[in-house]
Amino acid sequence: MPTILVQKSDLESLLGGVVEVPALARELESAKAEVKGFDPATGELKIELNDTNRPDLWSPPGLARHLRIARSGTAPVYGFFAPPAGAGGNGGDAGPEIHVDPALETIRPFVAGFLARGAPLSDAGLKSLIQSQEKLAEGYGRKRRAVAIGAYRAAEIRFPIAYRAADPARERYIPLGFDQPLLLSQILAEHPKGQEYGHLLRGSPRYPLLVDAGGDVLSMPPIVNSQGLGAVAVGDKDLFVEVTGPDLRALLLALNIAAVDLADRGARIEPVTVVYPYDTPFGRRVRTPLDFSAPLPIPRDLIPQLLGEALSDQEVSAGLERSGYRSISVPSRGQITVTPPAYRDDILHPVDVIEDVAIARGFDTFEPILPEEFTVGRLSREQMLGRQLTELMLGAGYQEVISNILTARELLVDRMGRTDSEANLVEIENVMSANYAVLRDAIVPSLLAVEAVSSQALYPHRMFEVGEVSTLDPERILGTKTPFLLGALVAHPEATFSELHAVLDTLLYYLGLDYVLEPVAHPSCLPGRAGRILTSGQDAGWIGEIAPACLERWGIAVPASAFELDMAVLLTAGDGRR
Repeated sequence: MPTILVQKSDLESLLGGVVEVPALARELESAKAEVKGFDPATGELKIELNDTNRPDLWSPPGLARHLRIARSGTAPVYGFFAPPAGAGGNGGDAGPEIHVDPALETIRPFVAGFLARGAPLSDAGLKSLIQSQEKLAEGYGRKRRAVAIGAYRAAEIRFPIAYRAADPARERYIPLGFDQPLLLSQILAEHPKGQEYGHLLRGSPRYPLLVDAGGDVLSMPPIVNSQGLGAVAVGDKDLFVEVTGPDLRALLLALNIAAVDLADRGARIEPVTVVYPYDTPFGRRVRTPLDFSAPLPIPRDLIPQLLGEALSDQEVSAGLERSGYRSISVPSRGQITVTPPAYRDDILHPVDVIEDVAIARGFDTFEPILPEEFTVGRLSREQMLGRQLTELMLGAGYQEVISNILTARELLVDRMGRTDSEANLVEIENVMSANYAVLRDAIVPSLLAVEAVSSQALYPHRMFEVGEVSTLDPERILGTKTPFLLGALVAHPEATFSELHAVLDTLLYYLGLDYVLEPVAHPSCLPGRAGRILTSGQDAGWIGEIAPACLERWGIAVPASAFELDMAVLLTAGDGRR
C-alpha cells in the first residue's frame, strides 16, 4: 500500500487550521487511510493509503483536498480544465505548445504538460512535489513504464518544446547530478537512473528527448532530467510539468493530479497544447490538463439494494457532494447522474459511487442487522481436494505458482494459438489496462508466462498451480462459472509427454480414479501429442506436448508439456465410485 510522509505544518497550511493527530486519524478513515506514525520532534506524519485506486490522495495536497471537501461538502472549481475562450473545445490555438516527432509513435508515443506560475516552492512544497512524482511514477505508472513525470524551471524554457526521437549514439546532454555531458547511451550505462530504468528504452533505435526552441534539453523521458532546466529548487515560482507514456488516458490523469496539487498550493495553471502528427484517443491537438471524465448514471433503486437502507434525496446529495462529485442530479425516481472530478478515474461502476456515498455518511450510521442464518465456516470440497493435490505435486518435485486471475487477452488467445470463439472469455468493462482486461479461462497460460521469464533459472523447470478460472455460462444466474483447476507444466531440454503423463497417472492413482486418454486436437499442442482425460466417462481435462510454434510465441526455447484437471469433475467421479 502507498505510504507517504507529510509535514504536519504543511498539512495545516493546506487545510487552513491546526491539525490534532487523533482527530486527523479519525478523519482519514473516509480516505481509507491510516496514521502509521508521528514524530513530534520533526513534525513528520507517516500515512498509509489503503486504496490503491486513488492516486489523487498520494500527496499532502491530495489528502488536504479530500478533507476540505468532506468537511464542507463543496468541491473546488479548477477553471484551467475548461477550453480557452473561442477555441471551440479541446485543441485551441492559444498558449504554448509541444510538437511530437512522428518517430515516437512506436517508442513512447504520448506526452502532456502544463505551466504552474506564481507560487514559490517552499521546502515542504518541493519535497511534496518530488514525493508525488515518485509515487505516481512508481505505483500508478508501473515503475515509469506507463507514466513518468518531470518538473522543470519554466522561466528559462523557450516554447515550442520538441518531443523528438534522438540518436542515442550521437546526442548528449548533462544529466541531473552530473557536471559533464554524456551521450544518451552513456546515461543509460553510467547514470544511477539510467541503470535503474534503462531497460525501458534499451534496444530501441531512438530515445525520446524533450528539447526547447533554443536547443536546450529538458530531459530524456522516462530516465532523467537535465542538470540545467531540470534542476528544480526551493524558491522557484514558475514550473513546467510534463508526463510521458504509452497510455494517454493514464498519463492525462497523472498530469491532472499534478495540476490540482500545485493549484492548491496557490499556483496559476496555464495549459499547454500538444500537437501530434498521428491520431490519439483525444485528437491530434490535445490541450492539457484535460478533463476527460464523463457523466455516470446510477439506478436509484440500487442504493437500498446495496446499503440495506433507503436514503433520502438530501442524504444522497450530501454524500455525493462530500465525495467531490460534480454536476449532481438526484431525482426522487429513476437515475441519479454524477460526474467524477477531473483528477479521479477510478469510478468504473455505479457501485463505486454508492460506496463513496456510504463512506461520506459514515458506516457507523447504518443500523447493524444480525445474520438470519447461522453457519459454520469450513473449506469447500474443491479447496480440500486442492490441498491434497498440492501435497501430491510438491511430493513429485513440482514448485507451486500463484498467478493473477486477471490477465491479458493476448496471453490466453494469441500466444496459445486459439481463436476468440475457442476462448469464451469473461471481459472487464471500462478496462483501465489491456494487461488486466479479461479473466483467465485456463491455468496453463499462467504457467507459460512464468516459464517465459525463467530461462536463466537452472533446468529442469517443474511447476503447478491450483486456482480459479472463469468462463461464460448463460445457464448460471450471473452468466459465468468459476471452475477450480489444477495446471502443471514441465520444461527442460529433455522434457517429454511421457514424463508428465507419469505424474498424471500417479495423481489419479492416489485419488482412486481410473482414467483413459482420448486423442484430441488441441490448438496449443503438437498434433497427435495431446489427449482428453476421461474419468467415469466425464471430461476431466487435457494433457499434451506444447507445440514449438506456441513456445516460440512465448519466447520459450526448450520443450514443454502440460496438463489441466477440473476439480469438480474429479470430485463427481470420486463420488460415483463410492
